[in-house]
Amino acid sequence: MADSNLSRNADGVNPEALEAMIAAIKHLRSMPPEAVQILTVQAALIGQNGLRMKDTNPVHQLEGVLQPLTGLEVACLIHAGAQRSSPGTETGFPLAAEFAEALKHRPSEKG
Repeated sequence: MADSNLSRNADGVNPEALEAMIAAIKHLRSMPPEAVQILTVQAALIGQNGLRMKDTNPVHQLEGVLQPLTGLEVACLIHAGAQRSSPGTETGFPLAAEFAEALKHRPSEKG
């Protein structure tokens, strides 16, 4: 589904993925649950064709998101959306550490 070999720092977190995950959580938090589910499904449909998580070129467009997204940003939306709808859901992306760390940066959020 994605090229998933993200480089990690000493804390086991990829800084770019952490930044993208914080943005995804923030974006999803402003949406009602039904809209989150729709956006997550749209992102997952894009992900079916594969996501280049290391590519910094924003080429993916999602309805309801103004700017094009990178593969990493789409993966973070999928992961954060899935976690918001059903905590603990396995998405196939190696983003659990970034999701957990993103929640630490915004402790009042649950995903």
